[in-house]
Amino acid sequence: MTDIIKWLEQWFEAQCDAPPGEETWAEEQGITISTFAPPGWSVRIDITNTTVESAEFDKCEEYLDTNKWIRCYKKQKEQYGDVHTFFIGRCGPSRLADTLNIFRAWAEANGTSP
Repeated sequence: MTDIIKWLEQWFEAQCDAPPGEETWAEEQGITISTFAPPGWSVRIDITNTTVESAEFDKCEEYLDTNKWIRCYKKQKEQYGDVHTFFIGRCGPSRLADTLNIFRAWAEANGTSP
């Protein structure tokens, strides 16, 4: 688990690089990880203005049982008057690392590295 967290920290930091005086990615976009009921995790990564924003992502769904499932997809949504692109991952309580690793594999396959 720490490997994917460390990677996500580095990816986040790499998105925040901006010249002085310009808004950074973190001020307009960002990453949200939360919980919901029935028990599960929700991952929302705003990929607007990143190298993966225009990359194809095939929706993935895996259901092993009520606590071991994953659903990931890419979605566009209007937010604050602009269209933003998101990686969305939802999963059962024991699949958070797997969900983050799906994002990592996709990002790395599409030219992103922290």
